[in-house]
Parts: sequence; structure tokens; C-alpha cells
Amino acid sequence: LFRSFIKELGLVPSNREGFMTIEQGGLKIDGEKVTDKKMTITEATFGGGKILIEKGKKKKVVVELV
Repeated sequence: LFRSFIKELGLVPSNREGFMTIEQGGLKIDGEKVTDKKMTITEATFGGGKILIEKGKKKKVVVELV
């Protein structure tokens, strides 16, 4: 699940906080707000091989598919 993924990246300290962040609209993938709390990350998510994940205004992570 996406909330486990952002926990692994260090954007949130727990799955619960990841759930709450998504619920409150504080997460974006490539500039698009994440609204699905049960979203999964697949190879199709990585359109050009990279995605930008933003939590709020300050935390940003670029993830590259290798």
C-alpha cells in the first residue's frame, strides 16, 4: 500500500499517520493530490521511471525505478 511506501521513505513515522496525511489531502504524486487511502504503487505509477512524492510544502522525495 502507498501509506506503507511513504513510511519506508521516511515521510511519515507510522502507517496511521500516512493514512491521516492522505485523508487530509497532504500528499501529492507528481503534483497530483492523492485521495485513495488504499492506493497501491505499481510499475505503471512510475510513468517516466521516476515519481516525485510531496508531503506538505517542505518534504519532497524523488523515487526512481531501477
